[in-house]
Amino acid sequence: MKLLSSIGSSLLSLSALLLLGTTATSPAQAQTKYKCPSGYVCIYAENAYIDTSTPSNKYYRYGTYKLYNQYNYHWVYNNQTGGASVLLCKNSNGTNCPFTLYQGQYGYYDLTPINSIKLIE
Repeated sequence: MKLLSSIGSSLLSLSALLLLGTTATSPAQAQTKYKCPSGYVCIYAENAYIDTSTPSNKYYRYGTYKLYNQYNYHWVYNNQTGGASVLLCKNSNGTNCPFTLYQGQYGYYDLTPINSIKLIE
């Protein structure tokens, strides 16, 4: 009888441990959306639909990234977490940034005058 009691309490402990691993994600965490992984900023091909295409460019780490051959209109999606933003900048060094997308925001931008993006906290 002691053996059954010991097995029962071990199974109960194991069940509790498994339940802890399946908790829901917090609201501050993003999930993959529009095929853009959580934590990333994604740019989609020219004139592509954000909800049916795959990102052509993905950026993860904070910093400035030069854009090459990005002309006309593109969807840009900020799927970063922790309240991070992305700036769309006219200069290639991450300055003169007329557009800001906050976490979870996306927009359809003419990237012809945009020469860099800057991921910031």
